[in-house]
Amino acid sequence: MVFLQSHGVSTTYAVKIYKQYKDEAIATVTHNPYQLATDIYGIGFLTADKIARNLGVAPDSEFRYCAGLVHALSEAAEDGHCYLPQPELIESVIKLLTTEEHQPIEEAIALTIKDREQCDFVRSDKKSAIAKNYIQVRSDFIYK
Repeated sequence: MVFLQSHGVSTTYAVKIYKQYKDEAIATVTHNPYQLATDIYGIGFLTADKIARNLGVAPDSEFRYCAGLVHALSEAAEDGHCYLPQPELIESVIKLLTTEEHQPIEEAIALTIKDREQCDFVRSDKKSAIAKNYIQVRSDFIYK
């Protein structure tokens, strides 16, 4: 817990992280701090991103880009959408991931979508629309 707190993690979150990962807490957090947003209730993308920055994770990390995509799709789902057109998704992710030190480029985000398509995202064959993989997309229903 001292390691986590020394990297800006509150005591409350440090306890949650330790309860979730036990002896693997430091290894998990240092390998991919964005996993926290998936595994631990109450830790979202923004908190995981802050922890990642405190750990020195590069702003153009593939883990960060993928977590940003998942976050943007989750936000869209909360607004009632089951998918987003790829240009709209990329625009949302660029806004989310832009910092003073880093401006994400569209091609890098598109490449992340393409690379992670089989495990994290589903693409419609007819339209350039992206959904989280757990949402079963019936493109013949949605796009007619």
